[in-house]
Amino acid sequence: MNKDYLKYLAYKALPLESYLKLMYKWYHGGRLDFDNPKRYSEKLFWLKKYNGENNLALIRKCYDKYRVREYMQEKGLIEHMPELYGVYNSPDEIDFSKFPTKYVIKISQSCGFNYINNGNVDIDEERIKQELLVWLNMAKDKTAMKKAYKDEHYYFDGNAVIICEEYLECKNGSPCVDMGVFCFNGEPMFACYDIDAIDENGFRKKSYYRNTYTPDWELIPVDLGRKRNEGIFVEKPKNFDKMIEISKIISKDFPFVRVDLYNRDGQIFLGEITFIPQGASQKILPIEFDYKFGEYLALPKLRNDK
Repeated sequence: MNKDYLKYLAYKALPLESYLKLMYKWYHGGRLDFDNPKRYSEKLFWLKKYNGENNLALIRKCYDKYRVREYMQEKGLIEHMPELYGVYNSPDEIDFSKFPTKYVIKISQSCGFNYINNGNVDIDEERIKQELLVWLNMAKDKTAMKKAYKDEHYYFDGNAVIICEEYLECKNGSPCVDMGVFCFNGEPMFACYDIDAIDENGFRKKSYYRNTYTPDWELIPVDLGRKRNEGIFVEKPKNFDKMIEISKIISKDFPFVRVDLYNRDGQIFLGEITFIPQGASQKILPIEFDYKFGEYLALPKLRNDK
């Protein structure tokens, strides 16, 4: 019996708060205190429970890889979205002959339902359409998404579409790497740079290092879900200050988000807005940083709080 199935059985059997406490113990080995959370990891679990109650409409808009463009337009940041080639309600509407050599196809409400064509792959249009249909039907099925995403199923409203976007690559021909800027109550506090994380086809590798930096590009001695490598020098990305500025604008309406940005030789593009990175499962070592990062985050009052 695999871990995912065990988690699903626990989710089905337990009230949400009990399930989250069990999962917190599983991932972080401690007691989750919903009434007085202190650690960053605790506060993310608090948000897993209450995000869907406080600002659901906006969260759904910004989770959706197509509708987030509305939000970026409202913020005056639409130029920081990759070029959009098409939006489709069905795979049968897609005409591959109209796409450039390289492109990315995504299900708008999903995690990992992507097809990347970097120009070096054989295109089997019928196979791709069949796969997209399976993904799209799943994304539109609220019951299926509740089973797959359990405590974060509230992102999905059943209105997913297929989109095709620009494939982002740098001048040297390598795929652009996204950076996650962690924002607390509208303030970018640190950013993660994944070292040698993308393979030649644009997919994320299973094993790589992750270094974490302040907005001034000072290395923070923390392992955030992955081990750091302080022996590898990482040059401050071109226009990193612009990435911080954009993240601040995007994150203003939320208690916490990770803003995932691509940097194409200084041009900044939004990848996505992530509300609970890695489902709050990532370990933070040394544990002192779990408490330190927790101090950055002031949780919102619930709407029924007095």
